[in-house]
Amino acid sequence: ASTVSDTSGFLLFYTNGITVWDRTHQIMQNGENLKGHWSASQGALIVPKPQSNTIYYIFTTDEVTNLVPGYAGMNYSIVDMSLNNGLGGIIPGNKNLPLLPTVFEKQTAVQTVDGKVAWLITHEFGYTDFYAFKIDASGLNTDPVISKTGKSLVFTQDNLGMLKVSPSGSLVANTIGGQDIVELYHFDMNTGKLETYLTL
Repeated sequence: ASTVSDTSGFLLFYTNGITVWDRTHQIMQNGENLKGHWSASQGALIVPKPQSNTIYYIFTTDEVTNLVPGYAGMNYSIVDMSLNNGLGGIIPGNKNLPLLPTVFEKQTAVQTVDGKVAWLITHEFGYTDFYAFKIDASGLNTDPVISKTGKSLVFTQDNLGMLKVSPSGSLVANTIGGQDIVELYHFDMNTGKLETYLTL
């Protein structure tokens, strides 16, 4: 699940990757049937659009064991908090927009200190590829920065665990449950590139 608050710490909305609820705990306008999955390690992630007070992205991942016809991969939806009298809603025509056809169930994000850029980071299924998507005042750039580094993640059990960025944004950790290891990567906040640093 993922939740987001305003700069004063007051709840705005939250989601389990399938349904979105507003701050009154009612289903958000147009907030049903997202393509996340209850069993995905990180099936839902909310990222504020930099330099905007109203726009938020919800990124969802499907369960990898659903790699069958109908598997949803990674998608995103755009929330506008100015809709529905300030309770927010998913913008019509901007729900379940496809981003990647096959990904692991892990995703994370980090914002630069000046708040002008955010990076969404995820990992391809079956390869060594990390994908970093840049988000700035212009919106989401759907052309990712690809880094071929680390182990090839090919087993369903490798989904166990999380993908996280350090508070400084300089390191990314990937816990790989199926192999009982944690991989650390250097992350360049300027370019979106990752490179292998250490395996624990």
